Amino acid sequence: MKKFAVAMTFALILSGCDSQPTIDTSSEASMKTSIQKVRESLPEAKRAAYDDALQVIVLSRLNLKDLMQAGANQNTAQLEEKMKGDLTGKTGEEIIAYADKIRKERAAQ
Repeated sequence: MKKFAVAMTFALILSGCDSQPTIDTSSEASMKTSIQKVRESLPEAKRAAYDDALQVIVLSRLNLKDLMQAGANQNTAQLEEKMKGDLTGKTGEEIIAYADKIRKERAAQ
């Protein structure tokens, strides 16, 4: 049991050493900055996939009813919160994986 605890502690320490930047949606400025930082942290070969994944995630939350309602109320806050919720705290790899999951779910429908 003691060896397991030591091994887990060591694993947690190592996982913290390679922390990747994540998306911060606490404000508009921090969101834009962090999206760019996350993009720059990815290898060049994955940046196009990341850009595409962001579009898939953001657009996956939009539907005609919500758009019409937001336009009628002139209030897009609810739509923005939905989109931000899907991005908050994710790394570039997580964004790409989440978009792949959305695509697979759509294909299955």
